[in-house]
Amino acid sequence: MSPHHTPLHPCFDPAETSNELSRLLVSGPIVDADLDRRIARLRERFRIYCGIYPFGMWDSGLVVTREMRALTDLLLPLAEILPAFSRLFRLTLRFPPLLEATPLTTACSWLDLLERLDVSAARGNPARLLEQLAGDGARRTSFVFSLFIPPPLRWRLRPLPGPDRLSEAMDKTAGHPGRGYLLRARCCLRLR
Repeated sequence: MSPHHTPLHPCFDPAETSNELSRLLVSGPIVDADLDRRIARLRERFRIYCGIYPFGMWDSGLVVTREMRALTDLLLPLAEILPAFSRLFRLTLRFPPLLEATPLTTACSWLDLLERLDVSAARGNPARLLEQLAGDGARRTSFVFSLFIPPPLRWRLRPLPGPDRLSEAMDKTAGHPGRGYLLRARCCLRLR
């Protein structure tokens, strides 16, 4: 068998899971002067944005208009936010990230991106979100997985109650093609 095609198998050992994750992601806080400069610039941009923006702050379910998009992109340009996220991912992932597979490259504005990301309204500030992600390896891991897993699949990838309940969960999904496979793959990582 080719070394690039290893069979998937559920693992329940936290040490083994941690070891496998460390092959993909850098754990612990990320300390980088370039990232810190980008975050500081975004913090200042967000301060100005909050002082001028007339529509109120983002919250889940907000209907974004063209005017909101245009003003947000003028005051808080996605063109400045994306390089900071790219830098964070280059420092986090042990392989070249394919950001084209994420909402980062398809959003029209920061507001559109927030709607696609799995973040709370309290993290509507890109500088604050980047600081939290850089400082907390567990949160960063969860964010990376939520970013690269398409939204329709996220609801299926909730943590299972435990290995003793795996067969019960598999039985419940037996009538739905593909769901059992997703649950099996889900056993290896705790995304939330």
